Amino acid sequence: MIKRSNEEIQQLATLLLETLQAPVLRTPAKQAVQAGLQQAWKCVCAQHTDYSEIEKNLPAPKFTVQARAIAVMAVDWLNGEETDWQRFVDNLLKAPAK
Repeated sequence: MIKRSNEEIQQLATLLLETLQAPVLRTPAKQAVQAGLQQAWKCVCAQHTDYSEIEKNLPAPKFTVQARAIAVMAVDWLNGEETDWQRFVDNLLKAPAK
């Protein structure tokens, strides 16, 4: 298992927080992305290594699979999974196809 350094955690928290400032996330089409990124940021900052906070804060009937999946990726990353977060975030911010 990869143990994330405090520097890596801080870098991801900063990236997520900066991403949350993107104007495109204020559109209805990106509501789930915004909710997922907010929860991902909270999980990273608190260094959650299980999904309990996601289940509590993004309950299935109210939030989409996409929102929960983004937050789950953050917990998985804290647990050692590899994710190219910059590329992932860039893809999330793309405008939806018309």
